[in-house]
Amino acid sequence: MIKVIGRCVLPLLALPLITAAMGGSTAGHHALSIFFQEWRDTSRFEPDGYFVPMARPAPPLANLHHLEVRTHGETDRAGRRADLAHPLVTITFKVTAGDLLTGECGRARITRDSLSVTCPLASRGIAAFHLALLDGRGRYWELEDYNEKVREVARGRVESTGPDYPAVAQVISFYYRAGH
Repeated sequence: MIKVIGRCVLPLLALPLITAAMGGSTAGHHALSIFFQEWRDTSRFEPDGYFVPMARPAPPLANLHHLEVRTHGETDRAGRRADLAHPLVTITFKVTAGDLLTGECGRARITRDSLSVTCPLASRGIAAFHLALLDGRGRYWELEDYNEKVREVARGRVESTGPDYPAVAQVISFYYRAGH
């Protein structure tokens, strides 16, 4: 837990009520600054970011560029808001030298030690990711050991099936990246 001290600026409309209650005058004032403090839980698990394969996976995932996990603030195409209980995950493939193809995955299940999600494949089919998160701290963007070098953050079994190829199971390791 950390203590956050901030400032809130109230518009002139609120000023007469507050200053009258405090026995003051509002003449010449356009706004009133009020300082506040609150406590925030910095131990909250937030695994948001990009999970990139450490090595090139076997087909049909050979062009897998990354998985993106979002647990707050955004909505999917159906208007569902992301949170830790219902994270949004997208899968991105590199289709040509500069082009990426992104698809929304099904609802993911995520805990401090695992990520399970089923995603569409660029080549028709699906891939089921069953990953172990090797560092349950989350908030990887704040940790120097993930921002300064490539370090494995997840590893697990990925099963791919589709109409144009036999079922494939492989183990893939991922590193973390905070942005594109």
